[in-house]
Amino acid sequence: MLKIHAIIKKYNSKSTANVMFRVRDGKKVDLSYTSEIIVDVNLWDKLNQGYLRKYTLEDPKKELVNQQISDRVKVIREVYSNKDKAVEPTSKWLTQEVNQYLLNIKNKEDIYNIDLITEFDYYIKNHDISNLRRKSFKTVFNSFVRFQDYLSLIKGKKIAFRYSDIDFSVLTEFQKFLNIEYQLCKTNPELYNLQKGELISRRGNNTIIGYMKKLSSFIYYYKSKYKQSYNPFENYKIGSEVYGNPIVLTKTEFQNLQNVGIVDKRLQVIRDIFILNCMVGFRVTDFFSLKHTDIINNKIEYYPSKTRKYQIKVSVPLNDLAKEIISKYKGDSDYLIPRMSLKTYRTGLKKLFKTVGLTRMVTYLNGKTNETEHATLDQLVSAHLARRVFLSTLVNMGFNSEAIYSMSGHRVNSKEISRYYSIEDSTQIECVNGLDLRITKPFKPVFNITTGNENSSIFVGDRDRSVDLFAQLKKV
Repeated sequence: MLKIHAIIKKYNSKSTANVMFRVRDGKKVDLSYTSEIIVDVNLWDKLNQGYLRKYTLEDPKKELVNQQISDRVKVIREVYSNKDKAVEPTSKWLTQEVNQYLLNIKNKEDIYNIDLITEFDYYIKNHDISNLRRKSFKTVFNSFVRFQDYLSLIKGKKIAFRYSDIDFSVLTEFQKFLNIEYQLCKTNPELYNLQKGELISRRGNNTIIGYMKKLSSFIYYYKSKYKQSYNPFENYKIGSEVYGNPIVLTKTEFQNLQNVGIVDKRLQVIRDIFILNCMVGFRVTDFFSLKHTDIINNKIEYYPSKTRKYQIKVSVPLNDLAKEIISKYKGDSDYLIPRMSLKTYRTGLKKLFKTVGLTRMVTYLNGKTNETEHATLDQLVSAHLARRVFLSTLVNMGFNSEAIYSMSGHRVNSKEISRYYSIEDSTQIECVNGLDLRITKPFKPVFNITTGNENSSIFVGDRDRSVDLFAQLKKV
């Protein structure tokens, strides 16, 4: 009698696992097939062969995974039941036949009718991208699901996007949806599972463009996978991000930050962390994960999470100040710097800057409104500012681009580096002062006109000693 069981294998270092299927037929046949379906091992219900019934996972996700498992059992059963009697079944044979069955789509219409949400979810879970980028794709996915639900709500019927549904108008509406979603979460709370008082923040133009680019990446993957000629983004202009000049500290401000006395011990730690990152210039998510074991021959070496797939190694030598700060906290833990949440760090930076008097008025481009705005430095300071200080200093000092790339983790010839070039106020003042061509010393006589008094002179442009030039000429 044919029996098919869904199982998982738990690994100590992983929180997720692929669902495996064990196929038994009497005593002689014992096959296994590993699917692409991924589940959380902590939520797996061995008895029900799916997610725990009592688990409070979102119903759509819970039902989707359990339905995928049920559908795969049906496919395996059909493949095995219809096999040629002369075939000696093996696990390899079963894997090949099931995969072929799943890919055996009869015509293009069948391809177009594949549920796009399911395919998008599979892409996020299985595509070769960093965990940080996977999270950002998941955010786009969640918005796209809400967009589908919103259209279902306003049209009064269930909408399930297929590849053939995605066209210029749908992409336009989705981009509009991203722009107004911070308002929709108030007027249509049934679409959102938000805590009391929780809201979706307004997205800036750059963020929305980033969302559309990620959706485009998924569409390109789908198009390539199913060998489609139709591309929904072919004539759709996503646009380009617009960035203002990065906000950085002047040399004087950075010097004051290092030398000013601070009584608050918590702020002393915040300052040490910030200054250390100004010495090494790491992205803050990587910076907080570094350990003392990442220091090799007085250099910090690691592969940034954002560009890990490109295998770009970052190597930054430690100067004396960096070594001094690291040694100060070396006995506390294995980590390079004291542990704290990013929220605590960001809040601490604002308080630190205000305490030490870094309150210079700054002009910046608001990413949400794309308008020029002004605010004080302590209001705008972010965890990323230290990386900006590091890069802008190297760029403005004219160091070799290749050396900067090796320490920043940017890919060679990245356009991002050019954004960090900035000019000190003192240099700008020197430039405009050079345009002031007024003479501050008394003018020398331009010419002399004798009118009976050989010592008379005419000074042109000197207000205190000026005369009516033309009146003098009439007397000659």
